[in-house]
Amino acid sequence: MADRKLNLVTLKARMGELGLSASNVAKNLGVSRTIVSEWINGKKIPRPRLLFDLGTLLDLKVSEIVMPDLVTEPIVAYRKRSNSKPDLAEAMEMGKALEHLVDYLPFNKLQSPPGLLDPSNSNDYIESAADEIRKTLDGDGLVIDVEALVKSCRELKIVLVPVLWGEKDRKYNALSIYLPTSRTNWVFLNLDVKPMDFKFWILHEMIHAMVRGAFPKNSEEEQFCDALAGAILVPVDYAEKLLDQTLLVINTDDRFKPLLNASRLLIVSPITIAHRVDAIAKSRGITPPFGNTVFSVCENFNKEFGLVSEEYFETLPPSAEDLIRVSEAKFGTYAYKALGNYLRDTGASEGAVAAMLGLSAVDAKAVYRALVGN
Repeated sequence: MADRKLNLVTLKARMGELGLSASNVAKNLGVSRTIVSEWINGKKIPRPRLLFDLGTLLDLKVSEIVMPDLVTEPIVAYRKRSNSKPDLAEAMEMGKALEHLVDYLPFNKLQSPPGLLDPSNSNDYIESAADEIRKTLDGDGLVIDVEALVKSCRELKIVLVPVLWGEKDRKYNALSIYLPTSRTNWVFLNLDVKPMDFKFWILHEMIHAMVRGAFPKNSEEEQFCDALAGAILVPVDYAEKLLDQTLLVINTDDRFKPLLNASRLLIVSPITIAHRVDAIAKSRGITPPFGNTVFSVCENFNKEFGLVSEEYFETLPPSAEDLIRVSEAKFGTYAYKALGNYLRDTGASEGAVAAMLGLSAVDAKAVYRALVGN
């Protein structure tokens, strides 16, 4: 990392816009003022985790903070569990390890995947884009299924990597790692989660791949991905009808019944649907029917359902062989085949498996044996 340089012009300008001094930045990031001064004077560059945190503080992409021609570090995003604190340094190391698998992926290296033209956070653009994307996913149907999303991810050269990271032990529900050098997107999907958010996470990361770098600020891109994912999963005409149904029972004990029925039908979180309905209510000049009350309702509602992993495996935890089989058959992943070929070609150890997939030593050993046969 020593040969990399910060984009000091952008860094200083953004600090000035936000009224942040070196002391302010140091306090927010939990480092000394001396270290921040060395960054600002071009003497040192933050470690990967601090580089990410600095970008978050300044609402800048890592590619904006580091000189463009020298950006090679993995770009990490995640859907974290509530109250958890993901280890971004660990995720960055996973990304660096995954670079070894890129040459083993069956991608056409001379063509870029399709993307959205001139994306905008305007409501008209989001609704139009949602309508177009829905047509490619399910034709004239209402419910988007996981299989359709997996197919689109393959077309976008997204490497979906299903993993079993536990329902409570792991800090991520989903983890996205983008490798700028190879321009490959790796999305780790924790199958040990409740089903109602699962499609939203896949869609969110899929949209990131379609608009990466198109927005000047991280927050704008996140806002776009959230809004478009919701619009795809909950079509506007359906949300309008649901609002009308809700208004009929708004003052009764059945206030949330239409919302929860819609969630069961679409297999989409009540929170995602409620946000769509509330937005339409605001556009009509009506008080949103759900607001923050939907969060407690959703927490109780989720207790009705098992884990996504229960839908794919007859017994839990599954064997490493079953995990690989289901990952390839249901999610079309290239990751495990690429990893197996890499291990056989290089003679790499179980440690490589642990580093690339974020697994414990025990789980890495089981996957290693399933891939190389010894």
